[in-house]
Amino acid sequence: MVNPGTLLIDVCTTSCYPAEVMQKHLPSSIHLLSTHPLFGPESLETAKWDLTGLNLVIWPLRMPKSVYEVISNELEKTGINVIHKSPEEHDQILAESQFLSLLVGALLEKLDIKSTAMNTRSFDELLDVKATTRNDYHFLLDVFRYNPYCKSKLDEVLKTIGTLGNQLRDYVKQ
Repeated sequence: MVNPGTLLIDVCTTSCYPAEVMQKHLPSSIHLLSTHPLFGPESLETAKWDLTGLNLVIWPLRMPKSVYEVISNELEKTGINVIHKSPEEHDQILAESQFLSLLVGALLEKLDIKSTAMNTRSFDELLDVKATTRNDYHFLLDVFRYNPYCKSKLDEVLKTIGTLGNQLRDYVKQ
């Protein structure tokens, strides 16, 4: 089916789940590289398709070190900022960053916030988050489903919102 030594590259947003599936179901003769381009079509268009400075997370799941080094060096020559993170490290960081931005964006969308005549800079930034993530709801669902660290992050967010809400209500009672 696939020749030995073939390189299979995943480009998934989450890393642990695809790494597990690939290692479990693909022959050991297949080289595996986990990647997550931290940019998409909108970012590329904004950058006028220039890769310089864009971030790409990579990790050798199964391949000779020499092959991995060549790939990493060639990517760096394009101007891409290559970040070396294991699937576990990647997904932990993603739960603290991209998941939160998607979650906040979905919350702002559900709240249906709109620009007013009295916007502050911080409110304009919230509107930007809403606009940037407005088409990402199903993406949020998949990130939540396939990143094992997002469930505890959501629990932490909900607990924090509850605590803050209680603090605000208690303050008003004073």
